[in-house]
Amino acid sequence: LRVSQLPHLVDAVMYNRNRNMEDIAMFEIGNVYITDSEVLTKLPNERKLLSGVWSGVSSATHWSKTERAVDFYDVKGVLDGLFAYLGIADVRYQADQPKGFHPGKTAAIYLPAADGEIRIGWVGQLHPQLQEEYELDETYLFELELEAIYEQAVTEIQYNPLPRYPSSGRDMAVVVDADLEAGKMLELIRAEAGPLLESLELFDVYDGENVEAGKKS
Repeated sequence: LRVSQLPHLVDAVMYNRNRNMEDIAMFEIGNVYITDSEVLTKLPNERKLLSGVWSGVSSATHWSKTERAVDFYDVKGVLDGLFAYLGIADVRYQADQPKGFHPGKTAAIYLPAADGEIRIGWVGQLHPQLQEEYELDETYLFELELEAIYEQAVTEIQYNPLPRYPSSGRDMAVVVDADLEAGKMLELIRAEAGPLLESLELFDVYDGENVEAGKKS
């Protein structure tokens, strides 16, 4: 009775890499079994998870594009698209260091709940030591608890009238402390912007010339 789907997915990446399949993206939906007991005296807690793995290049090879290795933001983008499709808003990512993940390229994923927030999983890079042990290139993983997603998914399609006025885009450059997480900054902007804000995206980070030490733009 497995407690995570991720080791199986990493094994599947290794299996395919050993057969000359370099670019791999897979997902799995299944059950895991969680218990705090060292000796089972009752049935474990059964949970349904959605898990995924991505290794290799970020898109199919094409003459018009330069190949680029998959990164954290590619996988996060897949999850953002999933949440948007299901109508789930206010998803929050926070830097975290769960066992087996890269300590600097991993985030816990939170959804709003009645009593604050609930952590539903993680997304991040496989720990470099494990990548080296399994002879893998950079490999990214996610694991989500589906029950919380089911509860918040919007099952009805809602239509809104087209706006009477054209949208307006703005680029903002701000200098902040180097250790300020992007998610926190975006959260503050959303709170100040109010209902007129449709979308918000971090498009660049700069910490070179003309930016003082300990800061980033």
